[in-house]
Amino acid sequence: MYKVYFNRNLVLFPAQAPADGTRTWVDPDPQTLRRVVADCFDKGKAKIAFLSTTGEDLQKIFDSFFRHIPAGGGIVRHEPSGRILMIRRQGRWDLPKGWREAGETDRENALREVREETGTEGLSIVAPVGITRHAYLLEGQWAIKHTAWFAMQTCQSTTCPQSEEGIERVEWLDRRGVEQALNNTFPNIREILETYLTLYPLP
Repeated sequence: MYKVYFNRNLVLFPAQAPADGTRTWVDPDPQTLRRVVADCFDKGKAKIAFLSTTGEDLQKIFDSFFRHIPAGGGIVRHEPSGRILMIRRQGRWDLPKGWREAGETDRENALREVREETGTEGLSIVAPVGITRHAYLLEGQWAIKHTAWFAMQTCQSTTCPQSEEGIERVEWLDRRGVEQALNNTFPNIREILETYLTLYPLP
């Protein structure tokens, strides 16, 4: 399902109406859709769904409101310890990620960003994990960052935080540390980490 995070708000485009009480807009016109999206940039925590019963492509209309930024990131496991590489930024736990440069593949983008933001070397990609999307204001313009995530591994443990990107520190977290980090991270990061942990449980 296509979904986009706006801070703590979440916008969904389900095939049928959610049964969990999610506020659902059925067949909104473009003006209404834009107005509701604008409200999502305000602080708050809500789940909103847009549902079409006429075949109209609401996701396409929604996407037309935004500049789209391709990005890549990695969830790195240290072998043999099984610890996960996380960064601390803006007082929260995060994962290394960043914009894709011209000519890069998603994999190249993800590997480069992990190396640059954490100083970690000897990285190899295990498999793709998923894509997260989050909306934000970029130079006064609505933008969505589409981040392709990859499971990675390394046997090297040396790190060096990229301070110019606002990274305060880089740490290898064990299972308990990751569980604690999940309580102080961004919703899209929590989602992709939980997906990863389902695929690759920690010891």
